[in-house]
Amino acid sequence: YNLDLTDTDLCPNFMLHETIHLFVNDFYGGHCPSYAEADSPNMLTARLLSGEACAGPLEFFVANEIPGVEFASIGRYNNYWRSDLHAHSLFLRLSQHCSKEYVFKFLFYSYLFINYYFEDISLAKKIRPKILDHLTPPENAKSVELLYKLSDKLFILNPTFIKRACRDYIHFIGGPSSLSEAYAFDLEKLAFDEDYFAPLLEHVAAFIFKNPKMRRPDSKLRSQSHRRHRQTDRGLGRVIR
Repeated sequence: YNLDLTDTDLCPNFMLHETIHLFVNDFYGGHCPSYAEADSPNMLTARLLSGEACAGPLEFFVANEIPGVEFASIGRYNNYWRSDLHAHSLFLRLSQHCSKEYVFKFLFYSYLFINYYFEDISLAKKIRPKILDHLTPPENAKSVELLYKLSDKLFILNPTFIKRACRDYIHFIGGPSSLSEAYAFDLEKLAFDEDYFAPLLEHVAAFIFKNPKMRRPDSKLRSQSHRRHRQTDRGLGRVIR
């Protein structure tokens, strides 16, 4: 199975993205996704969409929320997303009003519906107020503005790429050959009325945002890391020249 990325703005790197898929799949039982063995094809499709909705935003966090010094290698070699200084600024400003967990959940649902409404992504944008209501809206109106601006960064995905990637993989594991058939269920009802993805989001939050082992080094350690990183880059530069 091969996916051509030459007509997208994505880096041809997959390690972080696919690792997140494994993490999500493990949460759902660790079985190899297969429509032939699925109790409910719709639920399997929803779980596949939730895997994308975790992978995209978490990569986005690594590329832009975490300072590039500590995770420079991950960002350069194992991430589809490129660093974006404006996105990094939005993350910093949001940190004054919202928790990282809240921001991730908002981006998760945004990305979920970007993939679901790939033929008309404007529909996914219109759902954002419903996402906020589901998560409990921030009291600060500025936070909502910043969340919208940050999620706008995710809406740059090429609908043709989404269609090809999702359709081909679903068909590859025994599902329908068209996304209109695979997506023939009410994802909004599943996400908001039934709160189907809440356990997955709590699992991700517990592992990444509430795990003391995943905390960022303090400012002194970051400064030392930054100096080492610069020295290494200069040394490599001399060798290359």
